[in-house]
Amino acid sequence: MDANESLHELTDLGDLELGRWEKFAHFSDAPNLGNKLGYHVYSFRRGAEVLVSKWTESSDHTLDLPVAYLCRHYVELALKSLCEEARTIGSGAPEPPAVHGLSELWRPTRVFLQNIGIVHNEDDYLLRFEEVIEFLDKIDGRSVVFRYPLNKRKWHVVIDIPKLWGAIQVCDTVFCGLSTEIDQYCWYLSDKYQNT
Repeated sequence: MDANESLHELTDLGDLELGRWEKFAHFSDAPNLGNKLGYHVYSFRRGAEVLVSKWTESSDHTLDLPVAYLCRHYVELALKSLCEEARTIGSGAPEPPAVHGLSELWRPTRVFLQNIGIVHNEDDYLLRFEEVIEFLDKIDGRSVVFRYPLNKRKWHVVIDIPKLWGAIQVCDTVFCGLSTEIDQYCWYLSDKYQNT
């Protein structure tokens, strides 16, 4: 590294669409989350996108596990970030659980968002999102299957990359939508209390 180059310059994302992901940028004092979770969320999502593009060009199945890991980790970090964002609403919001299970991460945030009226059981898109969470949890509940060979299992994971990528796009929509809803709810609360 040249002495004149800063770490920021080396990690600059240039003209990539970071603005869309900045909603997930939250500061946390939890040591396992790091300083700016949004950058990590974006990085894993972007890494998956680049590999899916390469996979689409070549159908190179050696990319299956890295794509699956990047996708799954993106969802995990986005769920943790969403939990952090829900905490901006105020009391009653759960602490981000120190777990890797996607359902375990989603459940307390979902209950909180449902209690304040942001999510509803009748939302078909949300139900599709929860099916994706369940699916990813079933194949890699602790975030190890895509990273390490498991000696006890005598099988390899076969991944349908186009279907996985479609599922990730469902997650994208839900994460961006819920983030917007949380922002609007916070604005509503601040406006409500300013006018009283």
